[in-house]
Amino acid sequence: MTIAFQCSIRLLKAATFNEDRLSRAAKCARLGYWEWNLIQSKAEWSDKMFEMFGVDKTMDDVPSVLDYIHQDDKDRLSTAVQNTIETGDEHRLVYRIQRKDGTMRKVIANGVLIRNEHGTPSAMVGTLQDITDIDLVIDASRELITLVKDELEPA
Repeated sequence: MTIAFQCSIRLLKAATFNEDRLSRAAKCARLGYWEWNLIQSKAEWSDKMFEMFGVDKTMDDVPSVLDYIHQDDKDRLSTAVQNTIETGDEHRLVYRIQRKDGTMRKVIANGVLIRNEHGTPSAMVGTLQDITDIDLVIDASRELITLVKDELEPA
């Protein structure tokens, strides 16, 4: 075996190992990732994205995200994405997804702009993390604090 071939095998093993580790970490964090080609107007989603939105990952095209965003959050998301495209600033916001089955999920989204060699916006990439369970725990904690305060206040 040549040295170049041995190095190629080592690099491939290292890349596969790192990809597996990243995939496991994303699963633990309930983290999906996406890429949106602005030139071709085509998006790619990780498996976790399909799961979060409650849609079949075998469909031909990635569904429009806005079709699943809670009505009260659509304008905020559209504005954030447009601002990212126009300014290059990263966006980070919390919004609600209304899944096909009617259930709601709360997510935190991050998106960054990628420019081509001419400086023209060519793509956006980002992550989406399901924080529904965390949000439920926070709400329950607030309710408990309110109950305890009410009990401790003199009559």
